[in-house]
Amino acid sequence: MNRIFTIDTANNHVMVDYNFNPGHVAGQGQVSPDQKFNIIHIPKNGSTEIKASLREWPVSNYHDMDFAPENLVILRDPTDRWISGVIEFLIGNCSHMGNCNSDIPIEEIELLVNTRMFQNLLFNFVIFDGHTLPQSYYLQGIDLGKATFFYHNKQVIHQVLNYVGMSTKNIKNRNNSLTNPKKLVILNKLKSLLDDNPKLQHSIDKHYYADHKLFDQVKFHY
Repeated sequence: MNRIFTIDTANNHVMVDYNFNPGHVAGQGQVSPDQKFNIIHIPKNGSTEIKASLREWPVSNYHDMDFAPENLVILRDPTDRWISGVIEFLIGNCSHMGNCNSDIPIEEIELLVNTRMFQNLLFNFVIFDGHTLPQSYYLQGIDLGKATFFYHNKQVIHQVLNYVGMSTKNIKNRNNSLTNPKKLVILNKLKSLLDDNPKLQHSIDKHYYADHKLFDQVKFHY
């Protein structure tokens, strides 16, 4: 997530403006060729698989539409998504930090995640980039009454594609956290920390308060 501070000293007064770029555009998704459906992409919520499965669907942003398709949204358990997002931030292919850390050996990663300093840093900041921003950030302005929500699980991509009438035979699971040894080290450590320390889970819940409130407002399609 790029953070940019600009300064204006006009009239001898200091005015500082802060902007950030999460790397993912809020409201962006894909719209069906017949403009009936619009799938909103939220990082770490199956968006990569959806993009790969719906290559014929144009890129969209519901903020810029002059028509009203049915918005489809995949929501994920906030803690589960946070864990996946942290792994992506640290050593994933889709983050600047991950690319910088790509050649770090697994032994060094194991040492890092077991340090108290790393753990304190992790649970103090919680949100690092677009993969760990609240899901509700990407849904600002959406009409909840005109959207269909799907709960992120192993079958969610099949459910979404079936809902829009698309084939599911070519779906590929691109989440390699369970097979990548380096990612697995971080995954197991984060789960262990959260299981053993309720205060850490509380910290996560506080940062994703908006997402928990959003879950209370929606009904999932099954």
